[in-house]
Amino acid sequence: MNFTELIGDIQRSIDELQEKLNILRLCDRTPDLSNYDIFMTRKEAAAFLGKSVRQLDRLCEKNVIRRVEEGGVIRIRKSELIRYQGIDIDCRMERLGQI
Repeated sequence: MNFTELIGDIQRSIDELQEKLNILRLCDRTPDLSNYDIFMTRKEAAAFLGKSVRQLDRLCEKNVIRRVEEGGVIRIRKSELIRYQGIDIDCRMERLGQI
């Protein structure tokens, strides 16, 4: 195998990898179920949604988003925030199977 063929093989491998990375980018926000149940502080959750902490508290009071008490501290599951945004978690998981 000469130098030119070797570089061609490397380039093809890079192109294949780039295609798979592009597929992953579609799922990047919700890559797997273990990342859904990350517990976030109220401030982190509000920032994730692009809302103020007060707006987040109002959503929690209306039971739109559920709070979890973890060791005497209020936490919010990331999966709750993703569902609130209307992202279909199961659909994202199916796309991961395409890789």
